Amino acid sequence: MASTKRVRPGFTLIELLVVIAIIAILVGLLLPAVQKIREAANRMQCTNNLKQFGLALHNYVSRCGVFPPAYASGFQPLTGAYGNVTAPYPDPNYGWMVYILPDLEQGNLFAAINPNLTVIAQPVASTTNPGNLLLTVFNTNPTALQQGGKVFTCPSDIASTMGQLNANRPWTNTFITGASATTPVFTAQTNYVCSNGDFGTNGGGGVFEPSSQVRLLDITDGTSNTIMVGERDSLGTGGAKSARYAALICGTTGDGSTGTGEQAVCGSTTFQLMTGISYTNPTPAYCFGSQHLGGLNFCFCDGSVHFISFGIAWGNTAVSGTPPQTLNFLSMIADGQPIPANAY
Repeated sequence: MASTKRVRPGFTLIELLVVIAIIAILVGLLLPAVQKIREAANRMQCTNNLKQFGLALHNYVSRCGVFPPAYASGFQPLTGAYGNVTAPYPDPNYGWMVYILPDLEQGNLFAAINPNLTVIAQPVASTTNPGNLLLTVFNTNPTALQQGGKVFTCPSDIASTMGQLNANRPWTNTFITGASATTPVFTAQTNYVCSNGDFGTNGGGGVFEPSSQVRLLDITDGTSNTIMVGERDSLGTGGAKSARYAALICGTTGDGSTGTGEQAVCGSTTFQLMTGISYTNPTPAYCFGSQHLGGLNFCFCDGSVHFISFGIAWGNTAVSGTPPQTLNFLSMIADGQPIPANAY
């Protein structure tokens, strides 16, 4: 008896193309969902980072009675929980984040930097200048200024071309060993800056000012209505004012402008979110910004974190006669203006 053998036909070309098209459609439908899930996770991590900053800053206030300064400036002594600092503090200097390192479980890094005994300075005249003490840190322990960490950076930000180092914050002063205009020294990157209010508004001071010592009682607008720390993403290179960048320390960069400095650690609502528009010229180096979709995170003075839309009402207060709006009011500690519950 002869056996019959069934021959199983293969896919025809048309069937194969149909299957490939179906797979491509499914991938096209799934990819945006995957990207949204990834961004949601990044935004949650960023929120957690800011909550850590909120807790750390309140721990600092519990010890010192005041918030740390945006940065120590001029020749005013800084009194803090770790002793009285009597050395002069010329700009450039350490930013607010350095002073709360022990509260972020970065005590070893704080000890290595030792801001109570060292100051950052790019000297004008000679290495005997009173403000040159931090050169010992730059020259003998530069890695202390190059230590990054997850809490310092937002996962949605553009990745630095130098890993944890801040590619758009070059230090070129020749008094730093190995530094020059062509071979700059780089320090740690961060994506968070403190709020120094709205200086386009009369009396528009924020929680953080140069050498400031703001108390909780000074925030008469209410801690739940006042911005403390916000995001700033990385945009551009070279430390120019057309770039957005943030750092643990402030000071003159390699772009030749004496104005670059405090914006590395401070943000102001005088400048529009993302664009940095103020008056007629955009200056992104001073504004808040992020790579999140639709807005950015802010930590308020009560420790809560809020996601604020890029489209929040904002007044260009640098233009005479322009009244402040919701974003401007949120950055000031004593403007006396109520903030509606649905304003942000």
